[in-house]
Amino acid sequence: MHEDIEHPVMQEDVVQHGWPGGPLDTSLLTRYSDHVARYIWFGQEHIEGPKPELQIASLGAKLTGWVPSPGEYHRNIQGWVDDSGLKWLERMSLSKVDPQLLSAITKRWHRETSSFHMSFGEMTITLDDVACLLHIPVRGVFYTPVPVSMEGDVALAAELLGVPYEEAFIHTSQQMGGSFTQQWLYDCAARAFSWASVTLVCLYDNLNDASMFATHALAEYPTLLQCWIHEYFPTLGRRGESVHRCDELSYPRTMRWMYKQGKTKLPAYRPIMDALTPSDVIWCPFEGHRGSILVDLVYFIWSNRYTFEGVHEFYRQSEKTTK
Repeated sequence: MHEDIEHPVMQEDVVQHGWPGGPLDTSLLTRYSDHVARYIWFGQEHIEGPKPELQIASLGAKLTGWVPSPGEYHRNIQGWVDDSGLKWLERMSLSKVDPQLLSAITKRWHRETSSFHMSFGEMTITLDDVACLLHIPVRGVFYTPVPVSMEGDVALAAELLGVPYEEAFIHTSQQMGGSFTQQWLYDCAARAFSWASVTLVCLYDNLNDASMFATHALAEYPTLLQCWIHEYFPTLGRRGESVHRCDELSYPRTMRWMYKQGKTKLPAYRPIMDALTPSDVIWCPFEGHRGSILVDLVYFIWSNRYTFEGVHEFYRQSEKTTK
């Protein structure tokens, strides 16, 4: 009974005065009540939750053993990889990542602003960062899918995958309108997708989930997040530099870094990050690198018809289709 009486009073107080240690205006960060920062402030993280660091789904070490050596691919697969612009992803994943460092930065992410809330302001990962770090294509067209008929499925497939209407109609008819074969999707995707946009949306989506108190893991591609931290925050974590001269050899900047085991634990990272100032940030780390990227890789068309929300929805629908 005591909790039933106290809870509404607390919520009313929050609406009037804001969260203690958190936002005073509750109209923007509407999910703050579920955010891990709220639990940290009230000292409940260790009491109500598991160990504070997130479980990180990193397959870098396994990927090294899975990827065939040059020339060992079947020629069709090699063609798909080359045409898609994803060939660099075979070789640049970190063998391991630092879960303490990634957990510390993730707990500062807020889905409403799609940014990390640092003591000196907000920062986020941009499409330019993805292009420079991974060298995957930014160019591509997106569309927000809506429930459609068989004819609508064909029209969407033709537009999104960049294939002739007749080809899309034949393939959609063969699949009863419910799915597409993997090979046909590979053939089409290799020449149509803005992989950098999908990667960024996917990362945002996983950061949204991982910043909530009830979530205990961070999925997606942790190599991207850790290398972004290394580029912008030279004093955070242990940065191991490889022998690759990425700017000179036109390699993705992710290949500049290698795993180096960290010694700092998550609780110790919090005061370190709180003490960061603008002078601790390298604000333009890729100024000397963009000349290493193919022009076609960074070409990007934007109009009212193609929206960032469309990429997000396409990513969601793709998840449902491939499961």
